[in-house]
Amino acid sequence: MIKRNHILSFLWRAAYPVAIHFLVGQVVAHIFLTVILWMGGSSKDYIAAAMTVTGIADLLVIFILLPLYFNDSCQRKAKGIIPLFTRYFPSVKDCVLLLALGAGLAEYLNMIVLTLTQWLPEDGYAEQMSQILDGKSFIYMLLWMGIIAPAAEEILFRWLVFLRLRDRLGCIVSALLSGLAFGIYHGNISQAIYAGVLGFLFAYIFDGTGVLTSTIFLHIGANVWGVAVEYLADYFTTDTGYTIFGVMSGFLMICVIFGLRYFFRICSRPKKGRLL
Repeated sequence: MIKRNHILSFLWRAAYPVAIHFLVGQVVAHIFLTVILWMGGSSKDYIAAAMTVTGIADLLVIFILLPLYFNDSCQRKAKGIIPLFTRYFPSVKDCVLLLALGAGLAEYLNMIVLTLTQWLPEDGYAEQMSQILDGKSFIYMLLWMGIIAPAAEEILFRWLVFLRLRDRLGCIVSALLSGLAFGIYHGNISQAIYAGVLGFLFAYIFDGTGVLTSTIFLHIGANVWGVAVEYLADYFTTDTGYTIFGVMSGFLMICVIFGLRYFFRICSRPKKGRLL
């Protein structure tokens, strides 16, 4: 019984930040919906504001979860699990490569997922996203989807869920479990596959490089590329746009091959102590 309670306590410690994120999102969503209905709006108005709702919830979550991470970090340093110094930012070269690698992974994983989901039941995700993004400016999407959302999700799933699992489990197992949680969190089949694979790769690179913001840059690269493709979708159907998209896709393939090779080599190096 004691051992079972210990396991449940460990799993809950890793999982409850996700519950916090969910509750904050629900509270913000209900407040927005109530205000919209009180002002005479409808559910369509709420869908149009969904990106803002999610973005505000993510901002609140960032400020709520950051103290949890820094408290965890202090405990790890006090126990001698990690050194007193943590690298917060990658070098400029690594930052650029992380952004390009994130964009490339997003592009080619999306291609694979789109192929796989042809044989899966339609989950309505594409139609729902189309309604949410309709009429939004590029800067608006870039802010909420390209910057705020990646920061919040990385703090939640890598800085907290993954690292708390890794306190007791190995890197690979923790990366798999946190990646699975990240996939399930997205709530639909296509995004679950896409985010699950990305989550595993992000966690592995995060652990191997020992740089705190490494996967935030990866995630920003992935989301900004997705926003750009969505915003320029009509242009990419023209002859010139199709050529430009092909060249960019080829460049991103090179970034994926070189980037994975580069960061996996760093991850495979023996480390004197954990940096995170």
